[in-house]
Amino acid sequence: MFTVDRFGHFGICNQQLCEVSGYTGEDLWHMTLLDLFSGRSREELARAMDTAFDTQQGFDLDLPLISNTGEQIPITLYTTVGTQESVRSQEKDLLLTGIALDVSHIREALRASAISEERLNRSQAFANIGLWDWNLRTDEVYWSDRVAELIGSTNSRMQFGFQEFLAAAHPLDRARLANSIENCVSGTDILDEEFRIQRPDGNERWMLARANLIYDDQATPVRMLGVIQDITPLKHAEFIEKRAREQVQSVIDSLEARICVLDQRGEIISVNRSWQRHPYRDPVRDKSLASGGNYLAFCDALAENGRKDMARLGEAVRSVLDACTSSAETEVAFLQGEREEIHLVRVTPLRGSSEEHPRVVINHLDVTKRREIEQDLRQAKDEAEQASRAKSEFLSLMSHELRTPMNAVLGFAQLLEQDDDLNEDQLESIGEILKAGKHLLHLINEVLDLARIESGRVELTLEPVVLDDLVNECLPLIEANARQHQIRVERDLLSQITVLADRVRLKQILINLLSNAVKYNVPSGLVRVSARRGNNTRVRIEVMDSGLGIAEKDISNLFSPFTRLERDTHREGTGIGLAVCRRLVEAMGGTIGATSKLGQGSCFWLEIEAATLNDALSVDDQSEHKASNWPKWPSRARRILQIEDNPSNLRLMERILMRYPQLHSMSANNGQQGLEQARQKQPDLILLDIHMAGMNGYQLLEALRADRRTANIPVIAVTANATDDDIKRGMEAGFDAYLTKPVDIRDLAETVCRVMGEADPLFLPN
Repeated sequence: MFTVDRFGHFGICNQQLCEVSGYTGEDLWHMTLLDLFSGRSREELARAMDTAFDTQQGFDLDLPLISNTGEQIPITLYTTVGTQESVRSQEKDLLLTGIALDVSHIREALRASAISEERLNRSQAFANIGLWDWNLRTDEVYWSDRVAELIGSTNSRMQFGFQEFLAAAHPLDRARLANSIENCVSGTDILDEEFRIQRPDGNERWMLARANLIYDDQATPVRMLGVIQDITPLKHAEFIEKRAREQVQSVIDSLEARICVLDQRGEIISVNRSWQRHPYRDPVRDKSLASGGNYLAFCDALAENGRKDMARLGEAVRSVLDACTSSAETEVAFLQGEREEIHLVRVTPLRGSSEEHPRVVINHLDVTKRREIEQDLRQAKDEAEQASRAKSEFLSLMSHELRTPMNAVLGFAQLLEQDDDLNEDQLESIGEILKAGKHLLHLINEVLDLARIESGRVELTLEPVVLDDLVNECLPLIEANARQHQIRVERDLLSQITVLADRVRLKQILINLLSNAVKYNVPSGLVRVSARRGNNTRVRIEVMDSGLGIAEKDISNLFSPFTRLERDTHREGTGIGLAVCRRLVEAMGGTIGATSKLGQGSCFWLEIEAATLNDALSVDDQSEHKASNWPKWPSRARRILQIEDNPSNLRLMERILMRYPQLHSMSANNGQQGLEQARQKQPDLILLDIHMAGMNGYQLLEALRADRRTANIPVIAVTANATDDDIKRGMEAGFDAYLTKPVDIRDLAETVCRVMGEADPLFLPN
């Protein structure tokens, strides 16, 4: 606030003008009002002042005030002309009285007021807004036609990115708008920004931009969905409305929602419009709590009725009034009609009040919906975690129940396969048993693998992989099946092509595609593996076959779990393999698909990121074929104690260990019996099942480690609990190794060698 005479000399000015302009009161005494402006603004103000003193009518102007540092501060100037008795001439002199409002502060305050008063949701606002949808992965932006109309474009729909969008913003607002968009994309803040635009016709309009992020299942932002609204009429209406309010600077500086100002006794001396529209009830006088009411008495009356939250609020207000704390914040419940609301109450000192007469600003923000959403999110999270635990428990149980009998089937079949007395028909029958059993085990592993991928628990290690090396590892695994069906397998020279992928998972994908190409081919058909670099940074790998082909309408469903073509229902498989491939490729940042024509064959392809050949590390060929010869047993493991409650699995392990005459094998069919034998007979090694009635494997392991007589005996878990969580838990519990059923005899011997600190076993002749 200030007063000036006809020549612009200051009569009085308040401290706020000094703070905004950067000049002291002494500086302003030697200046004129025109010195705070420059250029056309100074000329416009000078003309307005001359007219005002001539007509004795005030004026309103929007001008940039120049601070002592050269900063331009946008203000709105409201003035009136009055008279004052001159002491020297005993005449009345004309004075210009003005109020300069910092527009940037009012703008922020009015934005908060609009949010509080209007409380419109997005669907109600669509009648007068434009929409954008920004794909953060592809950097493509969809703009609705309304955006073009708001900004003044002559095109029916603007096809440009955010740089062109920012170019339409006012130069003074552009950097702030760009910073807000960047903060929203990074997830540090939501986008809620007001800014001006300059239309091609020179018209300046006020806009409101709001946006939030949409995340994928891995909590990665993938899209920004936002709106832009022309709020020019609202801004003009709010400016006009605020002109008539007294103490506008004190109240609006702290404006957030429902606001009142208290004196040192707790009496309400001012309230804002939001408070007037939604007043609280004074329980003592049973009337609306408004100006003149006592806020502290209101809190105390409710506190006496057992309201602890109101007691805390009263203490917070007194603490700030007494300057014991700089501010306070608490949550209280209020009954608004028949609805209970949760309010976040902030108590802050009023700027400019004296120590003798302190004032505080009470700010009530309705956070009921926010708390309800938080409660819903907590409940949804608990339900999701419970469902995840239930799923993990089910998978673990299913794995255990299926692997336990499979252990006996495959184990006894491996024993029979080594029997020299069997004829060719019997050996062939055993081979069929092993083949069918391994196929069933493969299906079990596929189901568990799909479940792990869908739950987001699969871990990938991306590294440069030379495709030529990887294909060399994959082809031997399908050669036998290809020869059986007279399928010719061809490949391109791929040594110069390197991709960025998880080597194990990429190998799993290629084996699956190659196996399908052989399985669904025609007799004497062709399978070809090729790869090429695309125009971008990706490599396209293709597996082509000369089979029957696939109808176009069926291709879209190929990569869905448990989906198979009607003509293939007689073939082995569950329809899971391609679904697992898709999940793995997408987890590595790639894409997978297929093209096909009936009667001409199919081509399954995947695209993943290319890598630099110089950075690739070739790996030695590692065939997954394991020797069928019987492995030797490590020399240090002479006395073996196996603890297993399943009779079939117990007999199987006994039969396996009987093949080694140097071993002394002991057995126990429950945990307590196994603990006693371990204490008495001091074996060199313990093979322990986990899922046992009574004392389970974990309890028995804890008892073994707690006893000094058995604490150092190596213990290997041999169990049907085969999920990742099961294996992790077992190793963390202290097992020296963890084997899952069905147990391969070679894996058993290799694991015992590793635990006993010996080299890999050699093989006995058949």
